[in-house]
Amino acid sequence: PRFTLKGLNAHLHPVLVLFSASIAISVYTVLDTIMLGFMSDYLQVGYYSSTSHLSKTLLALVTSLSVVAMPRMSYYKETGNMRELNNLANKSLSFVSYFAIPMAVGIVCLSPTFVPLFFGGLFYDAIIPLQIICFLIIAIGMNNITGVQILVALGHDKPFFYSVLMGTVFNFLANLILIPKLGAIGASIASVVAEFIILFVTARYVYNKTDIRFNQLSDIVKSIFGSLIFIPLYVLCKCLFHGWVLVCVFSVMGAVLFCAIEAILKHSSSNLILNTVLSTLKIKK
Repeated sequence: PRFTLKGLNAHLHPVLVLFSASIAISVYTVLDTIMLGFMSDYLQVGYYSSTSHLSKTLLALVTSLSVVAMPRMSYYKETGNMRELNNLANKSLSFVSYFAIPMAVGIVCLSPTFVPLFFGGLFYDAIIPLQIICFLIIAIGMNNITGVQILVALGHDKPFFYSVLMGTVFNFLANLILIPKLGAIGASIASVVAEFIILFVTARYVYNKTDIRFNQLSDIVKSIFGSLIFIPLYVLCKCLFHGWVLVCVFSVMGAVLFCAIEAILKHSSSNLILNTVLSTLKIKK
């Protein structure tokens, strides 16, 4: 075998675009913490960092789908199978809405109890930042569909880079305004709004530059409706339980009730998840 640079120029430009997008994402993810350190105090940095790490830990379940789906999207593009490509995109959206929306709503309800237990009594001021920043689970989860799974997989690297760049610029400007007044709360607001801006821009690019159409948006409404059960459930559990018992009971009962409601509403992912669980149990037996 011989090493040669022949054919490198054809790949150099798209690789540099993706490299630039990766740099923008890296800067964007640490920008809030850096600006908090300069424009506020280290206490606010502690609040924001703790809540950010917690929400991003839960985010791993949602974003893991992109790693699996992206190669399949590229394959469908190369073979010209737009029907399957469109179906996969809609399945991804359904899957993300099924997990991300109840996670975010559940964290909003459970934060006043969970934060003092997990982080300690000195972190009461981290409750509101966590209730805000947990919506990154929804925004980033869907960004991975419109941005990574679709735009990058189909070769639209520049639109993906432009959307990330717009989010980074907005995040920087919003931090300049909000952090001096609100501290960790302001940084949380800036991050969430920036991610939803990226989602809006990438969704527009998908609509304008591809043939993919999301025809299962009703699943998002069904997930929102099912997640509303968490509010009365938390009020009831708080009257009966305390501490970690409250957290565990609320989490288990919330998951069961949500799955039951989504099955009744015929959420697209309900049967898929149920069949996957049953087939896994059969294999283990």
